[in-house]
Amino acid sequence: MLFSQEVNLANDCQERMTIALDKIDVQMRANRDALQVLEMDTANKQTALAIDERSFKLNNTSRGISFHHGAEVAPLNSDPQTWMQHSNTNIKRSQAERAKSATLRKELEAMWSACVNDMWTQFNRVNTSISDRRHEYEEARSRAQQNLSRVMTEIVDMEKNIDLLNKAMRDLQAPLQVAQTRLRTRLGRPKVELCHDPAHQRLLYETVEIQQTIQELNSKLLQAENVLQELLETRARLQQDLEVKSNSIFVDRERCLGIRKSFPMSFVRLITY
Repeated sequence: MLFSQEVNLANDCQERMTIALDKIDVQMRANRDALQVLEMDTANKQTALAIDERSFKLNNTSRGISFHHGAEVAPLNSDPQTWMQHSNTNIKRSQAERAKSATLRKELEAMWSACVNDMWTQFNRVNTSISDRRHEYEEARSRAQQNLSRVMTEIVDMEKNIDLLNKAMRDLQAPLQVAQTRLRTRLGRPKVELCHDPAHQRLLYETVEIQQTIQELNSKLLQAENVLQELLETRARLQQDLEVKSNSIFVDRERCLGIRKSFPMSFVRLITY
């Protein structure tokens, strides 16, 4: 959200600067036109002054004097009043353009200052937001690392438990074989000797007891294996989550804040005359 606001603000400032450049271009053309008129008027006055100086120095003994019939009735382009009006008009035009330039410079300074201040404020907001978000990621990563450590411990404990259950079932195989072999062997007793005596009852009880124990151990083994599978899946999720958070921290710290260490704009006061 803040990034979008910063981009929109930068685009808005660029648009204002583009408009300002157009105004500057128009004012520069007006200034050049006024300057050209002043330069031409100044050049004409310098020429007229030089002519008047030559005319002032002429006397009866000067070389180059002669009759110039019709000079006294030659058409003129102005009188002292229109001459003064023409000069004042050029001066006033120059002064007006200079005043417009001064006003435009103030507007540009105000616009530039506003852009810099707005961008600086938004720049700091974004940096603060990135820093806060990075701290949140770091805290979340720390919690995930702690959870992963506990899960890894539980996985080791569960694997040990599974090994113990497997060993317990293996250890019961031989006693079960002995009990069943005894039962099978005693079935070889002849005729009435094949009696359902206490020994036979005890062997039956022992066989059933061992089988039930094996079934209970096998049930616990299945449960332990299911829990182990869940722990392994949890470990994979936590590891992936850690990788994502670590990458996010790297992006925020190195890629974002790394290039945002200094504000890329400065306030430059426009030159005034």
